[in-house]
Amino acid sequence: MLIAAGSGITPMMSMIRTQPVAGGGGPVALLYSSRARQEVIFGDELDRPAAAHRGRLTVTHVLTAGEGRLDEAKIRTWASGFTTDGLRPLLRVRARAVDGRGRQGAAPPGRP
Repeated sequence: MLIAAGSGITPMMSMIRTQPVAGGGGPVALLYSSRARQEVIFGDELDRPAAAHRGRLTVTHVLTAGEGRLDEAKIRTWASGFTTDGLRPLLRVRARAVDGRGRQGAAPPGRP
């Protein structure tokens, strides 16, 4: 499961370009937020492999100009359609690692 917004898609493109074609690992699901369809970076490049490798790559677009910003509720709704057996243990490890540096639960400056 990959989640990107705007130009944040750029570092994920190498995984998207190789994973479905190489056939290694499981399927790739991308949730990608852009302001409008004409502003989707790599739009055609994302659509081609998704069509060619159905079931191996799915791309879900959120267009914020019409649907509003990508938020926790939208991510939860999208993610509820996927099996994430390994995700919870991974998030617990991440939380322990971040907590060890004193950052867990700390809001960025200016945020509640």
